[in-house]
Amino acid sequence: MFNLISKWCNKHQGLLSLIAVIVAIYLNWADSVNSWISSLFNVSLKGVTEFLNQNVTIGTLFLLLLLYLIIKFIWKYLKASEIVVIKATYYTPTIIKDITKEIKKIVEEKKQFSFQIDNVAAGGDPQYGVPKKFDIDYKVGKTNISKTYSENEWIDLV
Repeated sequence: MFNLISKWCNKHQGLLSLIAVIVAIYLNWADSVNSWISSLFNVSLKGVTEFLNQNVTIGTLFLLLLLYLIIKFIWKYLKASEIVVIKATYYTPTIIKDITKEIKKIVEEKKQFSFQIDNVAAGGDPQYGVPKKFDIDYKVGKTNISKTYSENEWIDLV
């Protein structure tokens, strides 16, 4: 688990730096940021503050939303690292092409979990001018998944 987190941090240093800058700006100018956001959106959190019996500001909610999105992104990356492609075929009604090797390279080596299935991704056009379909069988953790896509559709495996 530590290795996965370490790899993610190394790969996304720019994102982590941006997050650190946003958090630092918020912490330094919290009152200014809160009043600016409140006036921009003309929002009052009096009801939320009374309900929670805590002082809640727009900036606090913004920071919580940012943290939620970061955690969601990290979780998606960690979950995606468990993807294993079992079988992939690109086909027309008359020709079937096994492209497991090509898709494994995209998913398992390049770590692309969202991509367009087209002739380039499939390593060539099995039958020019005929619409193709794409079947993929893969595993996320212990869960087996099978999906079918049409040519030029975007795939999101996570």
